[in-house]
Amino acid sequence: MQISRLSYLVKVVIDEVSPSGVGISYNDIPIDDRVNNLAEDCAKETLLASPLRYLPHEDIPGDIEIYGDGSGYVPLPSNFLRLFSFQMELWKRRVNDSITEDSESYLLQKNPVTRGGTNFPVCAVVNNEKGLILEWYSVPSYVRTPKCTEKRYVPIPTIEDSEINIPQGLEMLMVYITAKKVLMSLQQHDMAKAIEELILTEMKQLSV
Repeated sequence: MQISRLSYLVKVVIDEVSPSGVGISYNDIPIDDRVNNLAEDCAKETLLASPLRYLPHEDIPGDIEIYGDGSGYVPLPSNFLRLFSFQMELWKRRVNDSITEDSESYLLQKNPVTRGGTNFPVCAVVNNEKGLILEWYSVPSYVRTPKCTEKRYVPIPTIEDSEINIPQGLEMLMVYITAKKVLMSLQQHDMAKAIEELILTEMKQLSV
């Protein structure tokens, strides 16, 4: 999506939610600059809030490592935003959502009795001395050389050549999110609240 198009649509949305008789002078306020500065964060928020089927995804590079107890990890790239899919050969299902090391569920993974297994596997995004890693739980501990059949992630979107990588189906959600943040930066909280309704409506439509 071209940043210039994003900026144009943001202005259209702001005009639509502006109260009658109240206008925003775009000559006095550098909306284009604000949109450009907010675009990457708004794109991240858009991808984090969207269903998986809309998201761009890539292979997680590198090989899996094993802890020796039926669990292991894979190093994550520096542009990791969220997990798309991960599956070990013996698992009955793939994992599409990851937990964090701060969650209560993560403590359960440290106990062989309560951690994820082949029927209900679990993945966790963890920061350690190796950097950001994706831990996986688990396969039977007697499996010496477990194999991974799928490992994909959603990369952080960035602006390149005045364009940000957002799937076409998510463009309006990003427009609404960006418009809301622009209005909040302008202290236009009532108008920003009106856009929240548009965001919720768009997210419901994407979930159908």
